[in-house]
Amino acid sequence: MKIVLSVPWFFPQGGGGGQTYALQISRELKARGHNVHILSSMKWEVGDGLFRLVPYEYMSIPVQGLQINPHAQRWEDSFTELGSSLLAGLDEGLDLLKPDLAHLNGLKPALTRLC
Repeated sequence: MKIVLSVPWFFPQGGGGGQTYALQISRELKARGHNVHILSSMKWEVGDGLFRLVPYEYMSIPVQGLQINPHAQRWEDSFTELGSSLLAGLDEGLDLLKPDLAHLNGLKPALTRLC
């Protein structure tokens, strides 16, 4: 089964209880034979566009990082967690990963709408 776990600011960009929880679950699911990916927000680097998907790996877990261009957002996007750039980026990330199951640990308002 292909499983995507969402969490904001996954390692090494950030770290805390939610990130540790997602990492531990991912490692256990992978050990049980599942195809596991993390979908996470990342800090924007320089450039144009609304968003950028950045794949990387952390402790043998594939991660699809999503960078949102802060200059392309409206001020209210910061408060709703339903900004058009975030929704578009997560939608593209889900389309790319094509999971059978999404486990929402973070980015919940946007992913609930999309899933």
